[in-house]
Amino acid sequence: MARWHKEYGPKGLVVLSVYDGLTPSVDDLRKHVEKGKIPYPVMRDPGDNQKTYGIKFGTTVYLIGADGKVMWEGLANKKQDALEGEIKSALEKVDKKRLETWKKEQGGGK
Repeated sequence: MARWHKEYGPKGLVVLSVYDGLTPSVDDLRKHVEKGKIPYPVMRDPGDNQKTYGIKFGTTVYLIGADGKVMWEGLANKKQDALEGEIKSALEKVDKKRLETWKKEQGGGK
């Protein structure tokens, strides 16, 4: 996931991880993120949001395309090559003008 964040983030992919709140504390999660050098957003849900949004796993990863739509969710247990192919295909379909607008909004079109 970290590699995809780095490689496909500039093309519009957002990697987001939601932990289920079983991590003992926010500090423990922060240490886990720092130790694992996780470069993408990690959230902790200690409440009922899992039920509200249908999060089914202990830790759910979301891949969000440049169009803002969730293109995949689940555990990173799917064959990485197949999933990466889906990422590439989805990103290729993104309207380039929309992507340029998004890049500008994120920090100047870099």
